[in-house]
Amino acid sequence: MLKRVTVPYTVTPAPIPDLSFDKIVWAKNGRYEGVYWSATTAAQTFGVKMSVSNQGTLPGKLGAIKFWSVPFGSPFVPSCNATADVSTALKSDTIAPLGKSKTFTVKGIPAPATPGKKTLVGFVDGDCATAEADEDVDNKITFTYKVLPQPLPGFLVTSSKAKRTAAGTAEFRITIKNVGLAAGALGVVSVFRSGFEFREVLNCSTYNTTGWGSSAAVTTPIEVGKSAVVVVPNVPLPYPVTVTKTALVLVDGACQVPEIFDVFEDPNTVHSFTSKYRA
Repeated sequence: MLKRVTVPYTVTPAPIPDLSFDKIVWAKNGRYEGVYWSATTAAQTFGVKMSVSNQGTLPGKLGAIKFWSVPFGSPFVPSCNATADVSTALKSDTIAPLGKSKTFTVKGIPAPATPGKKTLVGFVDGDCATAEADEDVDNKITFTYKVLPQPLPGFLVTSSKAKRTAAGTAEFRITIKNVGLAAGALGVVSVFRSGFEFREVLNCSTYNTTGWGSSAAVTTPIEVGKSAVVVVPNVPLPYPVTVTKTALVLVDGACQVPEIFDVFEDPNTVHSFTSKYRA
């Protein structure tokens, strides 16, 4: 009589690499241009810093890492062996398995000649020369940047100090750095005592509403890489601040200065920062 026996067993997948794009950021180029803003001008070149890992069980060769720049929002999906805007020479570089990673910087990526908001599409092993667990799920990465019609300034709040007065207001000293591509003036700088307390939608008239203090319009341009201290008086502060608070700061709150942040965006967009202080 035939006897049936059930025996459990495990199927182990064949060892195979699995390359994955983990991260991509704008590459620092030794100067201030583009370090913070992910922006360049038409027909110039730029660089990116990227991290690639191998989640598989065998070492994997990177193959060609390819890049394309397309209009923001375009449904572009690169395919194996497609001609790219730029292709790297890292084909023989190998990444160890089980989550090991390497970081690379690729420079000389050409920006399109047409200004606008763009998407950089990256494809690791772009010729699909390395057999992997998957070829499409995580081999690609996207990154948004701007191609400007001309160099523009870009501003960054780096610090703030506050001194409370007897009248229930405070004077803020806001340090702002130009990390853009051209010299530019700051316009009106405004402060609200707490970024957590302010719940309204920011727009180009917010600076002129209750609870805000504003400077006079700053018209002296700040050179690229330089900083300026702007005094903002009469910021309502009805209570002493004995612990660290976070102020809400608007740069060019009246929307009068063209800058990298707001180009190609809604015209009512306001550039805001949070900055810690005590008073």
